[in-house]
Amino acid sequence: MKHINRYTLGVIAALAVAGCGSQVAPTGGASQSSAPATHGKSWMLPEAKGEDLIYATGGCGGTCVLSYPQGKVVGALDTSGSSVCADSSGNIFIPQVDEVFEYAHGGASPIATLSLPGNKYTRGCAVDPSTGNLAVVTGEAVAIFSGAQGQATVYGAYLTTTYCSYG
Repeated sequence: MKHINRYTLGVIAALAVAGCGSQVAPTGGASQSSAPATHGKSWMLPEAKGEDLIYATGGCGGTCVLSYPQGKVVGALDTSGSSVCADSSGNIFIPQVDEVFEYAHGGASPIATLSLPGNKYTRGCAVDPSTGNLAVVTGEAVAIFSGAQGQATVYGAYLTTTYCSYG
């Protein structure tokens, strides 16, 4: 239960940081030097896998990854979306247009890509901590991926909504 709360906090903080602008300056200078000088579009420092992380979409040219609570930039993903959500294992989901990219905690490459039916403008997402089901708001419906995999079941055509949550 402690991990669920920690990851939920990370997602909430990521949304708050994402609203602060597209650039996040790294802090804690000394350990930042361990980042490779050229790392391509997506990169992650090795120590990120063992840390609590905040994922902030819309920054770092895609999504900034910061250590928590230090706030040091420890990675960047070239995937950006209107939201980010996490499951109880710390896997991250980033919906983008008609796909949802899943990243392992501290990973720099997607481990799965889920397809949404049609060309949708994705918005919010949430993962049910009990079932692992992933909900994605498309602006006109809610798509549910059972166990965060496979094909989505779509509910509520012509909804006007932005975010979702399990309760």
